Amino acid sequence: MEARLELPGDPAHLDALMAFLGEFWQSAALPEEAKFPFELSLEELFMNVAMHGSAGSATPRTVEMRITAADGEVRVDLKDDGIAFDPFAEAPVPDLDIDIEDRPVGGLGVFLVKEMMDQVTYERRGEHNCISLSKRVDA
Repeated sequence: MEARLELPGDPAHLDALMAFLGEFWQSAALPEEAKFPFELSLEELFMNVAMHGSAGSATPRTVEMRITAADGEVRVDLKDDGIAFDPFAEAPVPDLDIDIEDRPVGGLGVFLVKEMMDQVTYERRGEHNCISLSKRVDA
């Protein structure tokens, strides 16, 4: 099964992205308990584009998403036309040994995406950031 969505990379469209994921999940008859890693990952990556991808431009970037479920694996491909940024290589690694009270706010999102997914990749293709996430999901 496959589905596609294109929307502006604007925080106001996060609910539409989450609704799309939920509809796909239900249509593909995937287990509800396996959805959370995808919800968190999509929220983190989408909001990174929405908040940082426009580099001061008043026009939000476009985000394209393709999600597939086949052979016990769910794969999400995200493409945006924001500034070049590899979150998996460039986002700072959080220091988890610091007491929680002493840690700076934020900085865990990309770390959690990498921890919760089986595979994450980034590639810059022309003027687009292309991210792929995949994870085994046993129905």
